[in-house]
Amino acid sequence: VQQHFDSHPLSWAQQQLLPMVMKDFQKVVQQADLSSWRETVATLVSYTYDTPNFAPLLNELASRLESAGNTHAATLCYMVSGNIEKAVERWLAEGAHSKEGSSSQGAAASSSEASAAASALQAAIEKLHFYSLARGCNG
Repeated sequence: VQQHFDSHPLSWAQQQLLPMVMKDFQKVVQQADLSSWRETVATLVSYTYDTPNFAPLLNELASRLESAGNTHAATLCYMVSGNIEKAVERWLAEGAHSKEGSSSQGAAASSSEASAAASALQAAIEKLHFYSLARGCNG
């Protein structure tokens, strides 16, 4: 199999298909084009969902996406992997980031920052609640 892919004229076949055929999903995640992250998630869900590697692979993809600045995609990957801690961390960071530009000066600024933090926390709790309902968790 390796020999066939090595002689293949299309480089994408070597980079994308060979790791899947060889079931080297770590390599799939490491070489994934981040603009096609949805396809990578679909591949991982299709081929690794029932394995112990599923969550670590998705967390690695999420980390790569986060480093590349695609925080929304990273948050979704953390959710799919079941990494609630990182998903909530991202939700809180997104909430704080969206409120940053609207702060004033002086005492109003600290009040505004506290309000922004409270709003971000409330939004994160609401998302977590609906996420737990979707996953079938009680409470």
